[in-house]
Amino acid sequence: MRKSAFIIIVLAFVVFSFFVEIIENTFNVLEIYSPEQIAIDFNGNKHIDNNEIVDLKLKTVNFDTEEEKFLYDYFSKEYAKNLLLHKKVQYDKSKNDIFINGQSYIKTFNNHEIKLDDVSKYRILNLKSNKYHKLNCKYGRQSHDYIIIKKSEITKDIQECKFCKTINTNEIVNTIPKNAALLDFGNIRIYLTDFTKQLKPDNSCKTNVCQMLKYHIDSSKNTIDMAIYGYENIPEIQKSIINAKNRGVKIRMVYDTDAHDKSYYKHTAQLAQLVENANTDTKNLKTKQYIMHNKFIVFDNKRVYTGSANISPSDMSNYNSNVILFIKSEKIAEIYTREFNQLYSGKFHTEKTPTTPNETILGASQLSVYFSPQDNIINEKIIPLVNKSKSTIYMPIFLITNADLTKALINAKNRGVKIKIILDAGNSNSVYSTHKKLRENGIDVKIENYAGKMHSKTMIIDNTYLVLGSMNFSKSGNSKNDENVIILKNPKFAEFYTNYFNEIWNKIPDKYLTSGLSAECKDSIGSCEDGVDNNFDGKIDKADNGCK
Repeated sequence: MRKSAFIIIVLAFVVFSFFVEIIENTFNVLEIYSPEQIAIDFNGNKHIDNNEIVDLKLKTVNFDTEEEKFLYDYFSKEYAKNLLLHKKVQYDKSKNDIFINGQSYIKTFNNHEIKLDDVSKYRILNLKSNKYHKLNCKYGRQSHDYIIIKKSEITKDIQECKFCKTINTNEIVNTIPKNAALLDFGNIRIYLTDFTKQLKPDNSCKTNVCQMLKYHIDSSKNTIDMAIYGYENIPEIQKSIINAKNRGVKIRMVYDTDAHDKSYYKHTAQLAQLVENANTDTKNLKTKQYIMHNKFIVFDNKRVYTGSANISPSDMSNYNSNVILFIKSEKIAEIYTREFNQLYSGKFHTEKTPTTPNETILGASQLSVYFSPQDNIINEKIIPLVNKSKSTIYMPIFLITNADLTKALINAKNRGVKIKIILDAGNSNSVYSTHKKLRENGIDVKIENYAGKMHSKTMIIDNTYLVLGSMNFSKSGNSKNDENVIILKNPKFAEFYTNYFNEIWNKIPDKYLTSGLSAECKDSIGSCEDGVDNNFDGKIDKADNGCK
């Protein structure tokens, strides 16, 4: 009996000691600076001292846009507050983890999925001023007392920030920023590079276009599939590719070479050797006269880079005028991956099979993806849009030689459609260019007068449709080469591009509506000081007759 009583007393003491230890090691959470940085009141004085802020390591999350990151940081901090703020917790220093009700905070947080809708649906509400701001507004973020709300929750008594009315990157941008005009709809980001401001190519990767490409390479975890016309050295991009390969990302590449196994860009072979998993289109001698002219990259089967820009100093520095899309969509990525797999397996040009299905809806945008030569894009996709056009067609283009498209444009002009074309100076002197015929039939065609190329291959139709991609408006682009084209239906994107087009149009003198000029001459702004053989005559700058 005495023995049993003794055992009970010992057990009671152990249990008591255990609970005392728990109480002694239980602390109040005073502040949540971020989900990873927590202030805990270790000394019980109800104030935050220097040694009372713990830094935890949580899962890493990658983002396509800065607005996405801002939104994620806000909602993840709110989640951490609901879990921990003013709660009693234990802290395990050896594990660097917080425990609440015996559950690991790190494990709980990492297992919780923070879902983000389209970022354009959200606004910052300053509770003090009762004004709302867009997510990228510096004034909204600087306020000390704000919450995130949905646009649908904004009432009539809440005013819009004046700064947001003038700087509006989620709707229509009326001015061209220094490096590139940008429109961001969360899952689609479009850049329009301004060649009127960057008069020399460089490989420093300082532009937002190049930095965005670098970001996607750096954030890739599993795969990168590159279908590129060629590559010229950009050290930061090459370093990012090397780092991706070293951390285990599988990188594959297809590229163009001529009949002599040479690339137009001098560092293409070097990149192919670095990537290792690479294939070129000239292994099939039957189609060696055609080119693999694609410019698209698929990251982790989730994100796509595409447009008219090559990975070269001229295109990545905004020296050339291009349109670039970054698309976050597994469906779009799947479409491009199917095409890439054909190319990588050795099926180029006319040997491929059509890639279907090829349409998807992303928010307010409808995207249709097509590939040359299988989809007969000009005749079956673009000309029908031209034939249905009612008001306007604007075209910033590298070249136009396709007779069927030229005829369709003339017919559209004759039924009252307003058509304006900006044509690259270098291609205006080609005997195959149809711009003279277009002019003869009353269509306004301006020849650009800047050092860089008008390198985009774009149509803006009725302020509704954008046609863009790697394909020039030529017979070979449509029926021989490997190309990709997106037809994007979204009035916001179309109006955004129209504003850009008109600003460039107004910078080019009206005399180039009737005349032309050499790509390298005194009248071509910057072409005599850019260090580039713009007209491919073997002479550069002052050595060229046009610059003397």
